[in-house]
Amino acid sequence: MANKRAVIPDLISSMLQVEVGNRCPLCGVFERTGNEFTDHHINHDPSISEFWNLIQICQPCHDDLTKNKNDGTRLKRVRQIKLRLFRNYFGPEAYKALYLAYKNNLVTATPITALELVRRGYLKMYTENILTVGPATNVSTFDTYTITVPGKEIVEKLGIDIINAPAV
Repeated sequence: MANKRAVIPDLISSMLQVEVGNRCPLCGVFERTGNEFTDHHINHDPSISEFWNLIQICQPCHDDLTKNKNDGTRLKRVRQIKLRLFRNYFGPEAYKALYLAYKNNLVTATPITALELVRRGYLKMYTENILTVGPATNVSTFDTYTITVPGKEIVEKLGIDIINAPAV
């Protein structure tokens, strides 16, 4: 029996669009050239429509991946590409902050570094305004964040680390 297809929330769908920037991350074709992009479930389980398990690609690449879903080399390549897209979407500093919060349960970071991770529910504020630097003493320079359950899940599912971080 096939797994039931889960609805992809609008927020995740919009994140996927921004993540690829209208260009198939597998073959490089632009979406606006008549190629409709689709949401591909990386692990081929349509019941899991989480950000870590989805990537937007062109229809020919989607067809190829579906046809060759047991090809471990293709799967490894798609996972590496998704990891690179994730890092580029959030930025290298946020990527590092998420990893360090995962390893240490807490991370100190600038609010701008953690902003999108907090907004997406991967980190949450632990201590505000632990350190200020410069003349703006009423503005937080560094805060402490703790990782959330969704944050732990995305680190584990994507295999995030800073030692083998994907190139930008």
